[in-house]
Amino acid sequence: MYLNADADLIIICGDVKGRIGEECDFIEGVDNIVNRSCLDKLKNSHGEGWVHFLKDCKFGLLNGRVTSQFDNFPRVSSKGKAVVYYFALPHSRMKYCTLFGVDLVAELLQKYELLGMLSETCKAPNHSVLKAKYSWGIEALESFETSDNSGVDKGCFPRSHL
Repeated sequence: MYLNADADLIIICGDVKGRIGEECDFIEGVDNIVNRSCLDKLKNSHGEGWVHFLKDCKFGLLNGRVTSQFDNFPRVSSKGKAVVYYFALPHSRMKYCTLFGVDLVAELLQKYELLGMLSETCKAPNHSVLKAKYSWGIEALESFETSDNSGVDKGCFPRSHL
């Protein structure tokens, strides 16, 4: 994280094998982000390390925040359901996220009529697609410009995005 401290935005997304249950992913009374709703109540040691990392880096999870009606268990298998795939970003950039959701691959296969491609040797994965939508208004672009990002070309933003 320290090597990329001057980046405008860092997103960590994927399977961290960590289950954090209802553990708070920020320091209460210090960090100013909203609580998240929790689907998976179980915790494991990978989850404890993940939460420690998030707190140290001032990162928060989109899972269970923003639009929790679109949240789901990202891992669904014959063994059960679990939240082990996460979407994390800096606290300062969370306010620009307008939607977060989890789409199960099995549901996407059905939605796009791809179930016929499955067979005994080619089964649907038990993974999911994490999706996020951002609204980068002028306030966000100005905050990028005022952050210490030496060497970053701010001219790469098309005028239509301003």
